[in-house]
Amino acid sequence: MREAKEEIGLDPSLVDVVAVLEPYVTLKLMTVVPVVGILSNKQAFEPILNTE
Repeated sequence: MREAKEEIGLDPSLVDVVAVLEPYVTLKLMTVVPVVGILSNKQAFEPILNTE
């Protein structure tokens, strides 16, 4: 959820978490935890592109 907030401006309070999937480790040894969620209010979310 943190990455979604940083990358597209998704406020975690707008997401109803459906499932947290099994963590995995990337080739650069970063642990990623996939989260599946549904927007509780699509009209309240306006994506913001992170250009960094």
